[in-house]
Amino acid sequence: MHSAAGLLHADFRTPGDEYEVLFRLSAALLRDAAAQRELFLRVCLNVLLHNRDDHLKNTSFLMDETGSWSLAPFYDFTFANGPGGWQTLSVAGEGENPGVEDLMRLAAQVDIPPAIARDAIERAQAAKARLPVLCREYHVKAPRFPRP
Repeated sequence: MHSAAGLLHADFRTPGDEYEVLFRLSAALLRDAAAQRELFLRVCLNVLLHNRDDHLKNTSFLMDETGSWSLAPFYDFTFANGPGGWQTLSVAGEGENPGVEDLMRLAAQVDIPPAIARDAIERAQAAKARLPVLCREYHVKAPRFPRP
């Protein structure tokens, strides 16, 4: 297992990297459109559910015994404000308040078809809509999302 930060020799503590860098790394290692779509869904979840602490150390890749890489399971996903309230990995250049339009621009930059991008965004929005119900069910204080 190797984090994106480790593979890129990037300082994950310093904001300013772009999600696009993560997609380029993933494309080079995996050469797998399904993995790129999964990565895009994770970006949508991070952005729309306010995980602003989404640095390059929080995405990893696994190498099997044959030397083939795969995307590691999703981890360290939590409601977080990030450094100064900004998204640690910017979305198509937007770090202060990224939203759906920025996600669609990112999708175009990393060759995610618009229909697939919209589906991922809708899935993340549906997860966000279900969150208050799940929080009540599991007796967890629901986060207060900032207004867009």
